[in-house]
Amino acid sequence: MKNLPIIRGQQVCIGPMPDTAEFYEAYTSWLNSERVRFGIGDDADYSTAEVAEMLNAWRDDPDNLTFCVYDSISDQPIGDVCIRYGLRNMTMTARKPRIMIGKKFRAGKRL
Repeated sequence: MKNLPIIRGQQVCIGPMPDTAEFYEAYTSWLNSERVRFGIGDDADYSTAEVAEMLNAWRDDPDNLTFCVYDSISDQPIGDVCIRYGLRNMTMTARKPRIMIGKKFRAGKRL
């Protein structure tokens, strides 16, 4: 799943999850922020190594399609969107779309 296309919109783009230490650090800060923890219902305190392991596992999981969400102007990562297909158990209820915006962007700016 590493060769995902980039889909461009007016406000955001979605594309492959970066595989860099800088991105893992940013993603860790998102997951450890109070706002994101509240939104995803997870109060775990993640290390950068745990986040890197988790994101790499998602890349290798055939039942998980995860894109990074980028600000379309700065091209900076701001979150992710994923669908967990649940193909192994073939149930429609196993599909779980999820969107997480970890970084505030363009706050207070008219678009």
